[in-house]
Amino acid sequence: MKILIYESLRIFSKIYSYTGSNNEDIIFNSKRLYKICMDSFSENINIFKIKEKKCMDFFYDKEIFLKESEKEVIIFFRKFFKEVLKEIEEEIKIEKKLNIKAIDIFSEDYPEELKKIEVPPYILYGIGNTKEIKNKNSLGIVGTRNPEKYFSNLIGEEIGKILVEKNYNGIGGLALGCDSIGHEKILKYGGITGVILGQGLNREIYPRENKNLIKKILDKNGYVISEVPINESVKRDYLLRRNRIQGTIGKGIFVLETGLKGGTIKTIKDTLKENKKVFLWDPREKLEKNLSIEGNYGIIEKNKKMGISLKKMEKIILIKNGKEFIEELEREENKFSPLKLF
Repeated sequence: MKILIYESLRIFSKIYSYTGSNNEDIIFNSKRLYKICMDSFSENINIFKIKEKKCMDFFYDKEIFLKESEKEVIIFFRKFFKEVLKEIEEEIKIEKKLNIKAIDIFSEDYPEELKKIEVPPYILYGIGNTKEIKNKNSLGIVGTRNPEKYFSNLIGEEIGKILVEKNYNGIGGLALGCDSIGHEKILKYGGITGVILGQGLNREIYPRENKNLIKKILDKNGYVISEVPINESVKRDYLLRRNRIQGTIGKGIFVLETGLKGGTIKTIKDTLKENKKVFLWDPREKLEKNLSIEGNYGIIEKNKKMGISLKKMEKIILIKNGKEFIEELEREENKFSPLKLF
């Protein structure tokens, strides 16, 4: 049974990789796909192999699809199943050769925090010290690809040093700019940092400018993971989806610099949606408003153009310097510390 579940999860992972982030197609809606997956396991049904009538009854009972569309969906699943089995067999061979681990959602090595989000990754493909993906004491360092480098390096240095001293891991997306600064500062102080990629692990690393950085991360006991099957090249949708993992696999994120729009804003939204912490550098004492920190100012000024509700923006924790960051981290730690009476 365990083998059948794993096989099905591999197929669901492939289907999900072919869907668009905003695609509301009756088959490719990501929430509906996840519901099909989990409901089929709870009913002990392999929808890729059962008879057509039983499959239709399953969809009807679970109210997953309109009755007139069920036939179309069943045809799709059966066709897809036949087409991808050989691909999956080849991927498994490559994974063994390259020492890539495939950690499925039912594995004890899968991060508990990710299971709580709306659409968790079916499988995480990873290399390096993947045991650290379960370390809840992790924080993403994120931001624009084009920061004002002097202050981002300065603040990134403080934040990286504090995280290492507090035994936190860093997390980032390997993007140029703020993500790279976060990875580098954690490494500088002897910490562990993890990378969440928006591509398969058997493809050339994006961005290629960070090939050496990823090697350093792995050499220093870090890890690289992706929910994207190993032979898939980088895509915009994959990059956007990985943002939700960055913000939720640990305690949350620290935003160095952000514009009014872009991937960082989506990461902030995804992180707040899952009730994780968002720390934001408050640049008002150091920098006047410019493109690289327009989003920082937008959140501080409660700008409606941010596309973040006022209620959510009020949950964002503004940080001017390392001292304030330490105070906020300790406040969080004390919430969960047992009361000492003596």
